[in-house]
Amino acid sequence: MSLAGTYGEEAQDKASHFLEEGRYSFVGTDLHHLGVWKQSMAELKLTAKQIDAVHALFENNVTLLR
Repeated sequence: MSLAGTYGEEAQDKASHFLEEGRYSFVGTDLHHLGVWKQSMAELKLTAKQIDAVHALFENNVTLLR
């Protein structure tokens, strides 16, 4: 949701920067309301490189949860 700007531009910029630098190992959230998530996902705009990086993080989630 940080990548979508839900928590403000500064958090979005940092999340994008960290993603591009490969600083994340997996994806997680402390989601409390589905409506907020739906709105965030509707506003999410990622580059092809970012999509590939997020996909890899979801793959890491699967590996970690096995």
